[in-house]
Amino acid sequence: MDGKVALVTGSSRGIGAAIARELAARGAAVAVNHRDSADAAEQVVKEITAAGGRALAVRADVTDAGAVREMAAQTEAGLGPVDILVLNAHGFDEKVRALPLEVDVEALASVVSGQIRATMLPVQAFVPGMVERGGGSVVFISALIARDPWPMSITHGAAKAAMELAAKVLARTEARHGVRVNTVIAGITRTQASDQIPQDKLQKQAALIPMQRIGEPEDVARAVAALAGDDTAYVTGAFVPACGGALII
Repeated sequence: MDGKVALVTGSSRGIGAAIARELAARGAAVAVNHRDSADAAEQVVKEITAAGGRALAVRADVTDAGAVREMAAQTEAGLGPVDILVLNAHGFDEKVRALPLEVDVEALASVVSGQIRATMLPVQAFVPGMVERGGGSVVFISALIARDPWPMSITHGAAKAAMELAAKVLARTEARHGVRVNTVIAGITRTQASDQIPQDKLQKQAALIPMQRIGEPEDVARAVAALAGDDTAYVTGAFVPACGGALII
């Protein structure tokens, strides 16, 4: 990825931070996007630069069109035109959970809308430039819950399912322009959110995964890097599960 510029939305911590570090380790200059975690984002930048890479922290709420346009301008001014766009930010409150017959429909609509805005605003800000330059790579980060729903998952699952449809359509429409669009489906992954789950419950969940362990952020990051790089130049529209066998496509 030498000479490439990547932007990873929601990359100040967790899976996003691991993706930023992985792309940087492979030679890309990386824009580390955050909404309100400046210290955490700067720490990721420091780790990348300490290892000899190039990185820039860019603040933006990716559900806000104006903020996304400003993020695009800052990234291009600081690092150059974006070749790799990783859509990791979800743009909604993960605490909004309910059974289908009890869910607040307005809350459901808000969650789905937040994911679509967090997905499509960066796409519309960065992909036209890729088209003009004759190529680029977009990687969506989806979740197992979009394919394997559980009773309280209608909000989160619907949001990710909508995102996956957007990825399919984008892959179909932009392939002729040399822009590849692929998706990594993350399973249960060790993040700040999983750290809040009691260890005995987490162990029970791990036992249900064929590989018998919870995923690490680096597991997702390596899958993203594989899809984003030139080694997969003829791959577009793919959905790669990084969930230890919990989903077989």
